[in-house]
Amino acid sequence: MTYTWDWYLRRMRGEDVPAVMDDPQPSFLRNIRKSRYGGKKYATPVAFYPVNGGEELRCRTEEGDIPLEQGKSLWNTIHDNTVDEKWYREVAEAEPMPEAWRDGLPLRPQPGDNEPPEDMSFESLKEKIDDLSREAKQRLDGPPIETEYEASIVGNLAQLLGELHAAADMKRSDERKPHDEAVKEIQKKWAPVLLAAEVYRNLKYKLIGPWLQKLKREAEQKVVEAAVTGEAIPAEKKPKVTTRGRAMSLRTRKRAEIVDYAACLLFFSENPAVKLTVQDLANKAVRATLTVPGVKVIEEEEAV
Repeated sequence: MTYTWDWYLRRMRGEDVPAVMDDPQPSFLRNIRKSRYGGKKYATPVAFYPVNGGEELRCRTEEGDIPLEQGKSLWNTIHDNTVDEKWYREVAEAEPMPEAWRDGLPLRPQPGDNEPPEDMSFESLKEKIDDLSREAKQRLDGPPIETEYEASIVGNLAQLLGELHAAADMKRSDERKPHDEAVKEIQKKWAPVLLAAEVYRNLKYKLIGPWLQKLKREAEQKVVEAAVTGEAIPAEKKPKVTTRGRAMSLRTRKRAEIVDYAACLLFFSENPAVKLTVQDLANKAVRATLTVPGVKVIEEEEAV
C-alpha cells in the first residue's frame, strides 16, 4: 500500500470522503480535548505523514512521534477534525507555540481548569450513570419523540451520558495503566530469556526429528528384509531418544494444506466467525467507497 495525501486533499475541498477505522491517512488534524470532565475544550496538533516513498505512515503529536498502533486509536476519534496545513504548521512548528489556533480554540488547558473538579470517583460516576441510564431506558421503552422540547431533553440526556462515559473510560484507563506498564516490564524482562530457550524447538525439528525418522526407516527396512529372507520378523520397536526426563519419540500430527481455496471457503461460508470477518471487511470496503460484489450499500443517518 502506498500512502498519499488524496484523502486529506479531498476532505479539504469539502468532499464527503469517509474515514475507515484503524486506517489512518496522511492528514493534518487536531485532537480536541478537555483537561477534565466539565473542563473547557482545547486542541493539540496531530499529523499523519508518509515516509519512505509512501510505503510507511507515521503519526506525530505535540509530544513527538508516537507508535502507529497508538496513532490508529487516536485516528478513530479525531479523523473528522481536519485542519488546513497552514493552521497546523502555525501551531506545531512555531517557537514558542502560540496560545490558540486561528479560530481561537486554545492549545492548552485554560486557567480555571485546575479548580477542584467534580467528584469523579468510581462510586460517584457509577451513581450518576446508574441514575441517568435508568432514565434513558425509560425513554427508550417509551413512545417516539413528538416535540422539539422532548428532543432537547433526550439530546441533553445523551450528551451528558456520553460525557460521563468518556470520564468513566478515562478513569478506567488511568486505573489499569500501572498494571499495563507492569505487564510490559514483565514481558520485556522475560522475552529474551524465553527466546534464548526456545531454541529447543529447532533442536527437535532439525536434529531429533530427522534422527528418529532415520531409526524408523531402518526398522521398517529390517522388517522388509526379514520377510524376503524368511527370517523371523523383528518385534516392532518404537524409535525414541532417552533423555533425563520424558523420552522423545515421533508423533503424527495433522495439518491442513489448502489446495482449493474457493472450495474450502465455501465449506466454511456459514461459520459465524467467517461471516463476522466478511461483514467487517465489507463495511470497511464500502466506507472506503469500494465496489464489492454481492454487497448492497445501505446509507443510514445517525445522530452525532
